[in-house]
Order: sequence, then structure tokens, then C-alpha cells
Amino acid sequence: MISHEFYMDRAIQLANHGDNRTKTNPKVGAVIVHEGRIIGEGWHSEFGQAHAEINAIRSVQKANKKLLPESTIYVTLEPCSFFGKSPSCALRIVKEDFKKIVVGAIDPNPKVSGGGCKILRDAGLEVVIGIRKNQCEQLLLPFTIQQEKSRPFIHLKWAQSYDGYLSIKGKQTPISHPYLKFVTHRIRGESQGILVGTETLLIDNPGLDNRYGIGDSPVKIILDRKGRIPIKNWAFLLSRGPTLGLGPVDHPLKPYFDKFLEVDSEISITDVLKLVYKEGIGTLMVEGGAHLLKSFIKQDLWDRATVIKSPRSLNEGVKAPHLNGHLLNKTSVIDHDVYEIAPKSLEPIY
Repeated sequence: MISHEFYMDRAIQLANHGDNRTKTNPKVGAVIVHEGRIIGEGWHSEFGQAHAEINAIRSVQKANKKLLPESTIYVTLEPCSFFGKSPSCALRIVKEDFKKIVVGAIDPNPKVSGGGCKILRDAGLEVVIGIRKNQCEQLLLPFTIQQEKSRPFIHLKWAQSYDGYLSIKGKQTPISHPYLKFVTHRIRGESQGILVGTETLLIDNPGLDNRYGIGDSPVKIILDRKGRIPIKNWAFLLSRGPTLGLGPVDHPLKPYFDKFLEVDSEISITDVLKLVYKEGIGTLMVEGGAHLLKSFIKQDLWDRATVIKSPRSLNEGVKAPHLNGHLLNKTSVIDHDVYEIAPKSLEPIY
């Protein structure tokens, strides 16, 4: 007999089809099973659109609709219990008269947090909770951070030399092999926004879009508190994806951004995050430079970091940040070590 874990694994796989278009909504997958046969599948694909459960129900062929009362639906996240951008998924599951529901993780949103499962149980459905709980909670981590801290999930990324430098001071310094761009662009494709500071823009002139990974290009966020960036054909203005500028009212590039937010020259990183989150950006990649990265680390404002260590030595330059955290994963790509790290305050669940 195939286990609950088998079908939940498939639901997790489907949930991962949801990329950065889910914005501040969680990635969720759902599978409908009748007597060992999958008859419906779905995932949440875009913010404001149908949730995974609804898409799974819609995918069931007309001839199989009559099987729903004898079927089990597997969902990575507890079905929502309230009417928001979409109707309540819990009530829709009750309406379809399912026999059983298997839930991976309870919703961290206080508006739900057990309420969906209560609706289902009160309606007489058998509810099983906690199948592949750790994996489902890992999938939900960005959403959980948003709910608990009212800020985006923050993913730091940088490449450093073997001896611990980011670059030669004041110079564009390619450190890693060009193939490692796929690591960077994968993270961009998973993020709704990408933030860089003034020095990085002035020295590197990055495009900041996603050209090699799955998913849309993130919102390109330029933090220039003092309006130091002059008018120029900057790569980020010419590349794919929307732009968001943060700076003084008389910023030279103000008319060239898709959206511009006027900020004080002394605005804190915490207040920047509040503004970004208010713009609907739930996952934020921070790609430098050194001052900006160190500011996030000093204030313990990060949830994941990817560090690429090159075999090349620079012997001098801008020192790379230092992290204390859990090593989640380490891989080697063309003699480069790629480290994935989580904060010590965040218990690993792998």
C-alpha cells in the first residue's frame, strides 16, 4: 500500500512549481487520490489567483468528479479558512464532500492557524496533520518569516576570493567562474526583489535580472540614500524586470524608475524593509555590496545566505562579511565551493 508520505512528496514537488509570482503568498501543492490513483493535482501559481486545492479540484476530469466523496486530498499547507483574495479553500473542500484530508503543516498566518482544520473536522471530514511536516515547513519558511516578522524573507548572496575578499577596492573584480551565474540567477528567480547599494551599482553596473534561471526577473531595488547615481544608460534600467528606486526627492534617476519612493538620507535598513514589504515583496535577495551586506548581518536581518568561495586569491581589497550560522548545504562547482547557510537563531529542519 502506498503511504501518505508518497502523495505528500508529490504535493511538495508540485508546490515548488510556484516561483516568485506567488509574492507574499506561500508555495502550496495539492494532490487528490482515489483508491491509490491520483485523479487531480494543483499548485498555487500566482498571487491573487486560485489556491492549490482549487486548482487540484479543477484538474479532475468530469468523469471522475463523482469520486471526490470517496477521495483523499493531500495539501502541503492547511487550507485557508477565510475569504481573502480567493474564497475559503476549507469551505470548498467541505462542499466537494471529500472523505479525508492530509495536511503537511499548519498555517502560520494567525487568521488561519488551525481554523481551516477545525472547519473540516466540524464538517465530519477525517483530518490527518503533520505528514512530511519538516519538509512542508521548510517550503513555507519565507511565508512564516513574513507572518512572524512583518518583513520579507531575506537571502544574502556574495562571491569571495579564497583569502576572503569581495573585490579589489574601487574596481569591478570578477571572482567566480562564469558558470556560477546559474547559482546567482536561480536565487533571483526565487526572489521577488533584489536589493543593491550605491557602490555596487557605480562600480559593477549590474543588470540584476534573471536570464538563466526559472522564474521572472525580480523587482530591481536601488537604495541610493544620498542621490549619488548620475543619469546614465545603467544596465539595470535596460534589463528585464520592474525597477524601484529609494532616494531623495531630487534624485537624478527619479523619472527613470518604474516606481520611486522618497526616503531620508538616514533611513535605516529596518525602515527600508518595511517599505519594500509594503510594496508586496515577500522574498528579497541582497546582492551587495560589502557595506549593505554587513549592515544586514550586523542587525541579524537575514534568513538564508549563499556564499560562493573561489579558488582565486586577491591578497588585498574589500573584506567579505562573516557569518555565524548553520551550514545547510555545501556543493563544489568547477573548483568553487558554494555554501548555503541559515542563521543560528533559525533551527535547521533538514
